[in-house]
Amino acid sequence: MKTGRDIGGGRGDEGVLEDCEENSNIGRRECFWENMEASGSGVDVAMGHRFLNDNAPVVEDLRGRLAETEARLERARAREAELSLRLDEMKRFVAVMEILESYLKRRFREQEEYVTRIFS
Repeated sequence: MKTGRDIGGGRGDEGVLEDCEENSNIGRRECFWENMEASGSGVDVAMGHRFLNDNAPVVEDLRGRLAETEARLERARAREAELSLRLDEMKRFVAVMEILESYLKRRFREQEEYVTRIFS
């Protein structure tokens, strides 16, 4: 990776890039424009800000889409919770029906045995 010494050419701006890389509070884009200005390349820093402003509608669109996606995700989670509750209710219902079925089968067998004993 190139350092400030590689870019600066020994004009007293050594370590500019290194400082940016070491400082985690400075974003890469800002470091790039600071280094371009420090190296005397003639690049206007305002051009970088214009680039950022040109992307503002795209950023706003992406933020809107993200908000919509988060809203859909929240609705999906709410729907999932509702369906989970309904599923649990259905499972309880099925369990009760199985208990009732086994009780009725047992009573039927008991009645059959009773009738068989009476007529024997």
